[in-house]
Amino acid sequence: MNVMRRAFSLIELLVVIAIIGVLVALLLPALSGAADRARQAKCMAHGQQAALALSAYAGDNRSVLPTVPVPAGLPVVANQHRYGGLAGFFSLQQQGDGTNVGFTGGAYSNGSDIPVLRSYFSHTGVLRCPSDKEDRYYGMPHGPGGNTSYAAARAMRPEAPGREEDVVSYNISYVYFTGRTLTSLRVEAVWADETNGPDIDDLAWYGPGYPGQATVNSAAAGAAGAGWYAPVDNHRAEGGHIAATDGSVRWHKSDRPLSWREPLSCVD
Repeated sequence: MNVMRRAFSLIELLVVIAIIGVLVALLLPALSGAADRARQAKCMAHGQQAALALSAYAGDNRSVLPTVPVPAGLPVVANQHRYGGLAGFFSLQQQGDGTNVGFTGGAYSNGSDIPVLRSYFSHTGVLRCPSDKEDRYYGMPHGPGGNTSYAAARAMRPEAPGREEDVVSYNISYVYFTGRTLTSLRVEAVWADETNGPDIDDLAWYGPGYPGQATVNSAAAGAAGAGWYAPVDNHRAEGGHIAATDGSVRWHKSDRPLSWREPLSCVD
């Protein structure tokens, strides 16, 4: 017996399309949330890898965490950002996108042309958080005589560095707490999601700023409270990951300022 097949009417097709649209609308937030959690997990893993690499360096160097060499007679910690910055631990020829470059001295002040952490990180891709959509470029603060004007900062789109030459300040999503000694008696914060403010010295996380630059470095400039993350940062204003010298990582909520037992010396 032949059965006649009835075609869908226009109304039936519209109903089906509407149902599919509703289902998609219901599923999209869940899928977006899952993708966001996956990016956060990867970012957290990057922080853990970095903390372990830094601890490995300290294990090979009398328990002292790494610093970029600076000229004799200058305070080491206070001048990290002027002689390579965080990018200077990985690259001495910071080409970036070829237009906006960083430190390109080719060697440290002590004459060494081997990046301090070259052999401790498996690849430079871990320097970028997959949630990082924007970073600030300050001209060229990382180098003697470089532009240290924060007023000239502009937004850059970070890219995961695939080689040493790609490592430049705006392609790094993290800050490093430098100048510490690794001990078995206490765990120290050593690595964290950065802010888009100038995370230098102990005035990071939208602190009060350097003398004369309070209006540039201020919390208001980052649309955040002092010590808080802002909507433009890696994980928006929700917070960020803080990695410690024992490889542990904890989430720092953005509803309270950072609080440690001693001042943080950060290198962006």
